[in-house]
Amino acid sequence: MKKVIGVVALVGALFMGGCSLNSSPEVTSFENHMSMSKIKSAIIEAGEEAGWKMTRFKDNKIIAEKFNDGSDAKAVTISFNNHSFTLEPQDSELQDILEDKLH
Repeated sequence: MKKVIGVVALVGALFMGGCSLNSSPEVTSFENHMSMSKIKSAIIEAGEEAGWKMTRFKDNKIIAEKFNDGSDAKAVTISFNNHSFTLEPQDSELQDILEDKLH
C-alpha cells in the first residue's frame, strides 16, 4: 500500500508542475512584411531548398519531413502567423533555415 501511495504521489508531482514531461515549443518572432500566403510560400520554399519534404497541413501549419539514407527520418510541424513561427518538436537545423528566410 505504501508503494502505491508513493507512486501516486510521484505521478501527481510530475503532472502538477513539479516536473514537466513536455516542454512548450519555442516561438521565433520575425518582422511582418509579408501576407500569410507569402509567409507560407517562403517557409515551403526554404524547406524544399534544404531538402525537406514540405506538406501543407492547414492554413497556418506545414509538416516538414526529412529522410536520411532511407531509414532515418524526422518530421516537424511548423505553426506560423504573421509575426512568428514554432517548430514541434524543436529542430535547430530547420529553425535556422526559416529564420534566415523570414528575417
